[in-house]
Amino acid sequence: MFSRLSSLRKNPGVCAVIILFAALATSATAWRIYDNYSEPTAGEFDWYNRGLSDFHAIYFYSKAFADGVNPYSPETQGGEYLFSRSAPAYSPVVFLVRLPFLWLNLQTADVACFIYNLGLLGLLAWLGPRMAMAYFSPAANAQVDRKSAKKRTVVESLTVFFGLLTLVIISRPGHATLFTGYFTAELALGTIVALHYARTRPVISGFGMVFASGKPTFVLPLIMMMIFRKNFRALVCGLLFCTIAGMTGLIWLGSHSDGGIADVVQGLQAGQEALHDDPTERPVNLWSRTDIVGVTAKFVDAVPGDSVYLAAMPLILLLPAIAVWRIADTESNSGGTGLSAMIVCVSMLLAIYHHSYECLVLVTSWIGLAFYGQPKELTGRTRLIVSLLLAVPAANYASTLMVRIRLGFEQTDFIWMLITAINTVCLLAALGILLVVAFRTKPGNPDLNCESRIESRPTRKEKVSEKPVDALSG
Repeated sequence: MFSRLSSLRKNPGVCAVIILFAALATSATAWRIYDNYSEPTAGEFDWYNRGLSDFHAIYFYSKAFADGVNPYSPETQGGEYLFSRSAPAYSPVVFLVRLPFLWLNLQTADVACFIYNLGLLGLLAWLGPRMAMAYFSPAANAQVDRKSAKKRTVVESLTVFFGLLTLVIISRPGHATLFTGYFTAELALGTIVALHYARTRPVISGFGMVFASGKPTFVLPLIMMMIFRKNFRALVCGLLFCTIAGMTGLIWLGSHSDGGIADVVQGLQAGQEALHDDPTERPVNLWSRTDIVGVTAKFVDAVPGDSVYLAAMPLILLLPAIAVWRIADTESNSGGTGLSAMIVCVSMLLAIYHHSYECLVLVTSWIGLAFYGQPKELTGRTRLIVSLLLAVPAANYASTLMVRIRLGFEQTDFIWMLITAINTVCLLAALGILLVVAFRTKPGNPDLNCESRIESRPTRKEKVSEKPVDALSG
């Protein structure tokens, strides 16, 4: 089968068809945005017209931020700041990144946002294969990449890239990112970069953490897991960069407030209380939650507070953290598609407040699983099972508002709640398998030790034999 895939990707006709599919997927999403365009408003949110709705909210949050007005405070809503509720507890990094969009009028900024997010999805599709192949030292890996690149034609490269990009665009997380304009791709890329470069380039890893810090539900579990992953240098760099970026934003807002930073924090707390009081944020009224607390709260119709999520997070992450600590020095791939990175990404989606569209953080892991024989600790059959389980959140279009309306379900119908819990069940099953593999891996085994393989300087034949399986290249 792999040899057939290899021959197909060298075919210019196949390449043209795949590029056409990518263009059609992009155009269809753009048309849906146009057809369901969300007009910015300070009034009640329209759940039936959500085209670029998240981008519009963040655009006006950023506008308030640039004006020195606290976007976290419920008192900011209205007037020239057209958002239906105040900003959640995002890091000021989110607003700083979007300042260039404020130079454009809203319609032009809409187009720029769509192109920007499409580019980030393309970057994810491009990084997947590169990270999956990165299992030697950076110098050795660069040599392997150069040798393999010489053998690849432009047609092959385009076929692989646009094939993966098409899969990302039509996935539920990819489509939701383009359609609503949310900054999920930034969060996913930041997390993946932080994990992939943690051991080899801690400064780059630290910059990745800055983008992951845009949403506390990403950076908090990431910090905990990086401690257990023994990524101490990267963690120091990341915490330093995140502190500088966050404090820069808070000082800016505080300098424009009579009460200083204390007023900003007070407004943030008031905004969080208003968020929890919003009926649309009740777990039972949401269909996209993946975290264990959120899905459990849905079935018992509870409304957990921030303290519940923060208390549950370390408990849920404890076993994955021990597994990551155990294999930190011995896993065969310590990069973004390695076993520990995969455990981190899956467990963080289960540990604290997350939605299905944030499963975009699994893109590079899934590419490694499905096409490149990563991580090396998994056997072929196990890799297939985990690939299928992680593909469910990407393919699950049943758990959407449109389907619920078409099927006539109420939010509290038990069957509907089961449908919305499918993603969590599959993520839990995948995590369970990964943890079993991690605990079965023998610490200190030289056959699995990445550093020992690098230092032993394998021969050319050994390099060829150890090269990961590339289902896209044969």
